[in-house]
Parts: sequence; structure tokens; C-alpha cells
Amino acid sequence: MSTKVKRIIIASVIAAVVIVIASIAVRACRENRLLEEGSVDVKAVIEKVERRHHEERYQRIRHRVHRQPAYTSYTIYFAYTVDGVEYHDDFTTRKGMLRSLYKGDSIIITYAIKDPAVTRVDTKRIKRRGLPVFTD
Repeated sequence: MSTKVKRIIIASVIAAVVIVIASIAVRACRENRLLEEGSVDVKAVIEKVERRHHEERYQRIRHRVHRQPAYTSYTIYFAYTVDGVEYHDDFTTRKGMLRSLYKGDSIIITYAIKDPAVTRVDTKRIKRRGLPVFTD
């Protein structure tokens, strides 16, 4: 390949990465704006809880070895109903779980009034028998 073709390919890859990052940022800003304009708390029912343990690993970056400690992440799938329409969503957290959540338990979520598919979950508000589920 010629130098000119390599430069075009590199420029195209960089442009694609910038477009993807920009679209993620625009979506996050839109969702945040919708939630700030008006939101409502509602009870959601847990459909599934996934626990995923990630092992400790080492990664070489610029001739140095960086240790990435082991951690556990939890993905909570939930459903909620607004005006007779059922929505499904999930969230993932790395916070430690003090008490187990099960299918059928309810949690409080916040959804945007203008677009009920936009939600926010505050792990500090998730409780089981009046006690917090996640560490802070």
C-alpha cells in the first residue's frame, strides 16, 4: 500500500472513532436534559440479576506492567409500566452487594416524563427490608 492510502485509512478510522464518541456524548447529554426537565419516580420489578466476576489481570502499557485488581459487577434487568406501556431496561454497577436481590423484588427508578424509556437508577435508594443493598 502506498503512503497516501495508509493516511486515508488512518484518517477514516480516526473520524469513525470521533463520530462514535460524539454520538455517545450527545445521547448522554440528551438523556440528562430530559431527566432534568421533568422526572417521576416509579417502582420497577426486577426480572433478572446477573453477577459477573472479573479476575485480576496485568497489562503492559509503555514498558510498564499495570495491575488491574479483580472486581465483581452486577447487571440488574428490570421492567416498569407507564400509562399502560411496559418498558424494560437494565443498569450495571461495580458497587459491592450487601444483600441479595431476586427476581420479583421491586426497586425505585426515575424516568423522564417526556420520554419514559429514559431512566436513571440511584443505587443508594435500592433497599431490601429497609436496609441498603449496595455499598457506597
